[in-house]
Amino acid sequence: MIQDLFIPEEWERLNDHFRTHLKVPGDQLIKFYRGLGHAVYEMSMGTSQFYSHKRSVGFVKGNSPYFEFLIPNYLREAYQIQSMDLNSLQQHHASWTEWANTLKKDTVFVIASEDHPVTGELQDLEELDAILNEKKIFFLRISHSSHLFHPIELKPYTVRICSLSRELSLVLMGAKFKVPPVVAQVMSWSTKEAQSSLRNLQNKKEFPKEIQKFESEMTEFSYPWSDAKRIYDRSLLVFPGVTGDLMTHALSKALGFSASTSLSLNLWSTHLCQWNSVKMFKNWWKLSPADDLLRDLLIMSPDVIQRNGFAEVARKTYEELKSSQTWKF
Repeated sequence: MIQDLFIPEEWERLNDHFRTHLKVPGDQLIKFYRGLGHAVYEMSMGTSQFYSHKRSVGFVKGNSPYFEFLIPNYLREAYQIQSMDLNSLQQHHASWTEWANTLKKDTVFVIASEDHPVTGELQDLEELDAILNEKKIFFLRISHSSHLFHPIELKPYTVRICSLSRELSLVLMGAKFKVPPVVAQVMSWSTKEAQSSLRNLQNKKEFPKEIQKFESEMTEFSYPWSDAKRIYDRSLLVFPGVTGDLMTHALSKALGFSASTSLSLNLWSTHLCQWNSVKMFKNWWKLSPADDLLRDLLIMSPDVIQRNGFAEVARKTYEELKSSQTWKF
């Protein structure tokens, strides 16, 4: 027998419990959702349906995969799509204010990402946040990791969509955001699950000195960083000619843990074989590195790079793999 009912109050109880626990200001709300994709869908679709007389939406593309899937929905409904990609913004040295002033008067929301999910590079959205609030346009800010280290003042028309894990996200809503849910209230929710996700993210901190020191010792494998600020909770290295997937497995073995636990230990690659995917980095990453760089890129957590002698282990592992792939006559 399948018990196929849902508890209508369950989601609201969860949100109310953590609103009190996290001491959220009285004029603001918090809501839980099933990952970033669900939260972004609820925030955007809920807003556009609630303010259905407004027929324009804005997208800042280039550093998050979590809202490209929305655009076809709005095109089908004949919305005016106003998009700006970060590449164009930087190439033309344009300001956020210049772009925001081109938005139509019936723009219901603008969505952008504070940080890049792979590189941790940050986008300064404060100027855009301020002008959108002045125009009374809702600003949906995605945060992959930024919220763990960079708190913001939540303005009335601002919504911050924060990732807790691949399965759970937390949305902080400004005082003027009162949009009803779309489907979250009919899902199954667990206070223990939310507590566990929040507990795992407590006391997260950056390691700028340690990461800069490590990367300075590995300059021959440097990643070509842009001028943007970054979150120092990860180190990126490129191992030319050796795929990141192969380096992940070899380093896992050298460090004494199984390859199957690599991801949980924050040692992973953008090589598509690791993800069994060919679409993972298509379309959304507007300032994407060359294909060979993505193939050979490795992302490592501070816990990994601070292991005793890790720099030499990584260098030796690379040289052995490179040598094994070289033809000798």
